[in-house]
Amino acid sequence: MAHKQTYTYAELAEAPLIVGSLYRNNPNIKFGGNPLKALGLRGQNTGGFRFKKTTNYCILTYTGEKAHWPDCIDPKSGIVHYYGDNHGNKDGKLLSTRGNHLLHEQHKLLRAKEYGAMKVFLVFEGVPKTGVIFRGLAVMGMPSGRTQDCLQIVKATLDDGRVVDNYHVNLTLLDIRTLSRDDIASLNQAKSPITGPNCALQAWHKSGAVRALQEKA
Repeated sequence: MAHKQTYTYAELAEAPLIVGSLYRNNPNIKFGGNPLKALGLRGQNTGGFRFKKTTNYCILTYTGEKAHWPDCIDPKSGIVHYYGDNHGNKDGKLLSTRGNHLLHEQHKLLRAKEYGAMKVFLVFEGVPKTGVIFRGLAVMGMPSGRTQDCLQIVKATLDDGRVVDNYHVNLTLLDIRTLSRDDIASLNQAKSPITGPNCALQAWHKSGAVRALQEKA
């Protein structure tokens, strides 16, 4: 999926999050200079999962370059296929990593229909040596409403021959194409951005109904 608009690193502090837009790295830093912090987004860690307990969102980044964990988005359905962070590190147990523990806890809330207590996911595609493309705001859930399909345990054989369990989560991008600076500030304050009776996020908070973002013809 190509990007639609580009924001330079100098523009990030005032930039909205627009689905399909590219947010560039800091050109003055050879290593690092990631744009997520400059966008005003908060989260610990430097891997695929970035989140804090004090906010109600988690940042997910993917490149699609990991053979064992082929993260991807289906643009026609808005479904995000994302794999957890158990890549054989530490003791290799399923819930030994921070990201997988988050997915486990979020799935428990989903099954209990406690949508208002759940985190939303800001999904970015990483472009090596360039920056990130915002792909949308996602929730754990599917338009079908089948909660058992949202989080599943999968196995993979790593390059060193070890077989590890990991999570495969199905998220859905909601039908929201722009997050303003005010929306980002609301997320950072653990508040819900974008209000109104026709908002896909508010509908999900109320009943768990998932209205997916789909690729325009």
